[in-house]
Amino acid sequence: MKFSELRSLVKVITRNKIKQIDVLGKVPPDQSNIEQLYEALQSNLYKTEEEASFAFFGNSKYRSHYFNRLKRKLRDKLVNALFLIDLSRSDYSDYQRAYYTCYRYAVAAQILITGYSRKAAVSLAKMTLRKAIKYEFSDIILQMAKILRFHYGVMEGEAKQFEHFDHLIQVYQPIYQAELSLEGKYAELAMYFNTPQSNRKKFYAKAKNYAQIAEHQMSIYSGYKLFLYGFSIITIQHLIIYDHKELLNSCDRAIAYFKNRKYRSSSVALFSFSFKKIPSLIALHAFERAEQEIAYCLGLTHKGKNNYFKVQEYAIILYFHAQQYERALEVLETVYSTDQVKYLPEQSKEAWRIYDAYLHLFHEIGLIDNRPSSRKSFRLNRWLNTVPKYSKDKRGFNVTILTIHVLFLLQQGKHMEIIDRMEALKTYTHRYLRKDGDFRSNCFLKMLNKIPACNFNPKAVQTRTAHLKKRMNEMSLSETYQNLESEIVPFEHLWKIAMRLLK
Repeated sequence: MKFSELRSLVKVITRNKIKQIDVLGKVPPDQSNIEQLYEALQSNLYKTEEEASFAFFGNSKYRSHYFNRLKRKLRDKLVNALFLIDLSRSDYSDYQRAYYTCYRYAVAAQILITGYSRKAAVSLAKMTLRKAIKYEFSDIILQMAKILRFHYGVMEGEAKQFEHFDHLIQVYQPIYQAELSLEGKYAELAMYFNTPQSNRKKFYAKAKNYAQIAEHQMSIYSGYKLFLYGFSIITIQHLIIYDHKELLNSCDRAIAYFKNRKYRSSSVALFSFSFKKIPSLIALHAFERAEQEIAYCLGLTHKGKNNYFKVQEYAIILYFHAQQYERALEVLETVYSTDQVKYLPEQSKEAWRIYDAYLHLFHEIGLIDNRPSSRKSFRLNRWLNTVPKYSKDKRGFNVTILTIHVLFLLQQGKHMEIIDRMEALKTYTHRYLRKDGDFRSNCFLKMLNKIPACNFNPKAVQTRTAHLKKRMNEMSLSETYQNLESEIVPFEHLWKIAMRLLK
């Protein structure tokens, strides 16, 4: 197991669960190294496996072998602890509790069967089956019905019981096959969706076909997972071409379905489809509705969780688009005051550094009264060193980084540095911003290029950029294949700021 994977597993297990494992069986007398490695991973004491292995075994020539053995011992202990997860925690929904209980009992039933404890296995299988039917866990239903069908057919010879469990298998087998099929199709679409080089037209045709299959399957069968994958396929087809209105309609259908399921409903599904609505609502300038969805999503997650920070990212982008910069600052301060922010992935940290930079700029030019408390002073060069280099990112946040750099230089009156930057900016625009999805970015960066070309004369700049500004305004964000990370603050607002700084 890789060091990063072991660290991830450690985060799942609480300290009291490790102690519970010790109570259940004989514990080797010397567990100190295992305990110390666990504590170290919990507190992020070591950044690399090399650093950790040296701390435990020094310069020993067998250091790698010893450390791999130590990792395996901790891994096994943590995996055992997974079976003792505390399901009474408030952040678990009824559906999640049922999920963990059924899968845990299903494994136990299988173990009991192979260990010749058939009587206990049958009792446990019946109990698990009842709960699995209630929550529509088709794979568990099939596993438990299979055990019980065999038992009452071969071992007991009870025809009525045999027929009952055989009937359950006949009912749920096609449902499970449909779930497997839709899950595979969704995984395929998600894989291609995250590949920038994919052929959009070919990809969209496939997604549209899969969506039709999903609609057909959903008209025949019922089931939580089937509808989760089905609606996910239907919504991803709209995401491919940024069809915001159809995306909102499909998400609303999904939310209505899962809300009507009562005890079978899951906050995971409700969060997923409500969260997907937010960027479309922002792009369509439906700011009040976007704010409502953000509040709803925050109510479905817990402060400090990954989903909490994802929702807050959309919250700050919403307030940037609505030009409510003071409220954007409130979101930034709320996030930075959350203890778990330091554990965010580096990519997410970079995003918050960019939001931070915008708010520092807005403070400098008087759009907000207070400076972000993240830094006493904002140094542009130091900030540039904390975000990705241009060579690493050809789209997305890189447009924003280039823009912030130029606007700060304008604010500071460093015209010669802007001229130096423009050659790189021009090359970047020519090489990387030629697709339809980058049309607005292309227009805006070309407009920035005109500033030094016009010798920083505001009237000349306005004249020579009028046609680009007109073309950019004619294509709204909602009409492009462009995502929000490429336009955290609308280019129209940034251009007004640029003109203000020139004057």
